[in-house]
Amino acid sequence: MNISKDNPLLTMFPLKENTAFSQLTNLDLQELIILLKSYLLELRTNLSLDNSVTFGLELEFERANALTVYNHFLNLTTKDDWLFKEDMSIKKGGELVSGILKDTYDTWASLTEICNFLKRYSKACQNTGGHIHLGSHILKTKEAWLNFLKLWSVYENILFRFSYNEHLDARPAILAMAEPVANDFWQYSKDNNTDLETIIYYLNSKKRGRAINFRNVSKEDNYTYKKRNTIEFRLPNGTLNPIIWQNNVNLFAKMLLYANNSSFDHDILDKRYEEVASIFTSLPLYKEIYLDQALEFCDLIFDNNLDKLNFLKQYLKNYKIARNNHSYSKTCSLTRRK
Repeated sequence: MNISKDNPLLTMFPLKENTAFSQLTNLDLQELIILLKSYLLELRTNLSLDNSVTFGLELEFERANALTVYNHFLNLTTKDDWLFKEDMSIKKGGELVSGILKDTYDTWASLTEICNFLKRYSKACQNTGGHIHLGSHILKTKEAWLNFLKLWSVYENILFRFSYNEHLDARPAILAMAEPVANDFWQYSKDNNTDLETIIYYLNSKKRGRAINFRNVSKEDNYTYKKRNTIEFRLPNGTLNPIIWQNNVNLFAKMLLYANNSSFDHDILDKRYEEVASIFTSLPLYKEIYLDQALEFCDLIFDNNLDKLNFLKQYLKNYKIARNNHSYSKTCSLTRRK
């Protein structure tokens, strides 16, 4: 990170500390909101994820000649780490799919090369998604699985707006490709006494086109590094910005890790659900900003101010709310240009 040492945001919220953002005074909160306007995300050398955390990325692109992209792809130094694939949902484009990745300098360097390459020959527009696979072995117990379902159900509206990335709204096909699941998750996670095998079987039975796809999860391989034993997060919009990709990976990985936490706070989630349950009947409400809920969420899953500031910048964006359901234009810049 190259944030200036005299940056007032850094002075107020040292990046390595863990400020309780949800407990800020009104004055401090106002200052945070003001300072975030000029704050830009930067690519990090790593996210401090444990070596056991594995993930994979699907970079969809369009407005391109797939054969041209493929021929140039063969000249990349990192081509052996990625697979070129056709995508039937994209008329003029395709996708590049990574192998199993870990939180290392080489991973983020490779991702940056791939994104810069695709920018030269294609776009990530309204027909593309940015799917992220995380190893399901991160969730260690039945309780962790149910905790995760509960966590998602309470903060799904926050997760959707965050995952719109540089946009204020979801891609047009979001309901077909990544429909909301909050109501389903809440009902299933509440007072569920079934065993882990039954939970996995239930999640496996759901269709693929939901915000989270569990059809790759194998109960037999739940604690191993099998390539296809993953939880697929399908809700992010498409992007060719490696900084946004990194920020998305960080969010979903930290959510899974928090679900394993012995101090998982059920009381906060139960109380919050009562306040926001009505939101989950209307996807258009997911575009709105729910600041108190967002601050609460980032305090739960992140343990440092850098993670929290990066999350809030992408969630709040330019503080605007899309009012035109047919608009898919980008909002203000979220990341620092190199």
